[in-house]
Amino acid sequence: MSSRNRDLFHTDPSLELPEVPLTSVTTWDLRRLAAGRGKNEQPVVSAATKASVVGRLLRKLLDSFPFNVLIGDGGLIYILAGYRAAKKMVQEEGVTHVFSTFRPYSDHLIAYLLKRRFPHLFWVADFRDLHLDEKHGRQLLFWSFQLWCNRTILSGTDLLTTVSEGLARKLSQVASAVRLLRNGIPDIADWPQRQPTSYFSITYTGRIYPGEQNAELLFATLAEMIRAGKISADQIRLIYAGPTPELWQQWGEAHGLTAQLDIHGFLPLTQARQLQVNSTVNLQLAFSSVGQKGDLSSKVYEYLAAGNPILTIIRGEPDKEFETFFATFRPGQLIYDRPEDRVTLEAFILERYEAWQSGREEYWPGNQEAALAWRTDVLMDTFFDSLLNTQGTLSENEF
Repeated sequence: MSSRNRDLFHTDPSLELPEVPLTSVTTWDLRRLAAGRGKNEQPVVSAATKASVVGRLLRKLLDSFPFNVLIGDGGLIYILAGYRAAKKMVQEEGVTHVFSTFRPYSDHLIAYLLKRRFPHLFWVADFRDLHLDEKHGRQLLFWSFQLWCNRTILSGTDLLTTVSEGLARKLSQVASAVRLLRNGIPDIADWPQRQPTSYFSITYTGRIYPGEQNAELLFATLAEMIRAGKISADQIRLIYAGPTPELWQQWGEAHGLTAQLDIHGFLPLTQARQLQVNSTVNLQLAFSSVGQKGDLSSKVYEYLAAGNPILTIIRGEPDKEFETFFATFRPGQLIYDRPEDRVTLEAFILERYEAWQSGREEYWPGNQEAALAWRTDVLMDTFFDSLLNTQGTLSENEF
């Protein structure tokens, strides 16, 4: 079941499965009202607007109870219409399991209502990121009240899944049964083929959160390497695709690299993956704090599938889960946003640049065996085997 907003926004083509019946639910929320008439007119809010006093307040309102129920993604009409449609499916089709995923929270609310109406349902609630998010600048209104709402709603779950150990630790505060179910490395069978390019490219795809993620160290290092003659300005491209291009532009202007910028807005998933596949290095920007670590996004798994080295720059505290991830897969280079890591960053860029110049063929990640074990289909097969092991009850196995 999905919101009718899917008709307005770019979607993953791999989710278009004609053999799977899809129920579209009426939706009137701020996102729909802000959208244009076509899929190329995405409702994008600039980073500057998000960082403003009004923007931060609006973000908190849209994410906080009770406002997220009324005007957040989905909204009250979607929740009520979705519950009515789902209740009919449970009654007519003998449904035994319900899966809901955040974001938006409205899907969890529909599942919560279903669980109350049909106690026999086995409810799995998934979190790809956190609602109770303690990252800089993203606190919710009335924090204690938000915590109470989450505990009340999620107490009805039979299982709560999430994508990293760091998120699992945080979610254990609001639910008793929390299991790790990583995003996994997607199947590349339907991915675009690599197209040869005449430049050394570093690519970032997706949103950049100001105050949480920072590529200043990369831009400053590249500018210095160009001035020192270690790399050629004519051969460098800094590619961005996503809803916050102004930050990429600012970093380029601040370090005299505007001629190297190649900026795109929102792109369909296939086009974004084409950039990842073609890129010499794929860039990930991450954030880590004392209270929140291990926020491994789906982006890093897409980068693994693309088969090119990954450069991850973490702003904040040392993150053991990220470090273990890089030690396991050997996908490229992990550094922190601090001056002492500049030498490591320059050495990595120079090594990759010289390999690109020589035309040396390389295979990433370094540990191919580990990558095979972390494919999405392998992880999901294990998950469902465990879930359905004893007539719908969970086995004791971790997955």
